[in-house]
Amino acid sequence: MSKIMKAKKSSDVNLPLRTVVTSLLTTAILMGASPSMAANSTDMAKLKTTKKCEDCNLKGSNLKGMNLQGVDLYRTLLNDADLTGANLQGAYMRRTDLRGANLTNANLSGAELTNAYLQNANLIGANLSEANLEYSTFCKTTMPDGTVKNDNC
Repeated sequence: MSKIMKAKKSSDVNLPLRTVVTSLLTTAILMGASPSMAANSTDMAKLKTTKKCEDCNLKGSNLKGMNLQGVDLYRTLLNDADLTGANLQGAYMRRTDLRGANLTNANLSGAELTNAYLQNANLIGANLSEANLEYSTFCKTTMPDGTVKNDNC
């Protein structure tokens, strides 16, 4: 009988822990978190040291105010990244995924953005002078002047 009591007490102790873990996982899933959504720390380090990050995963990254002038971000995932006030002058961002990215007041002058994905991106106050946006996808994209562009919805 004491063995049964011990087993019961042991599971009772683990029950609150299981409940907490289950609740945390459920909350993370409901909020849309997944391991593949987070920026890759190796890719972030590569970007900072080499200023070249082709095919990188920088989803949701905080790149606010960073000097990324001339950086190579070919086919990089920057979904939901915060690039507020970043200097991306002359950056090579062909086929870069910027869906949901915040590019408020970013300097994109002379940037190569051919075939970039800009759905739901915020470009308010961004400098796009001489930027190449040929074949880029705009859908619910807030442009520098505050208008919303829906060319490819």
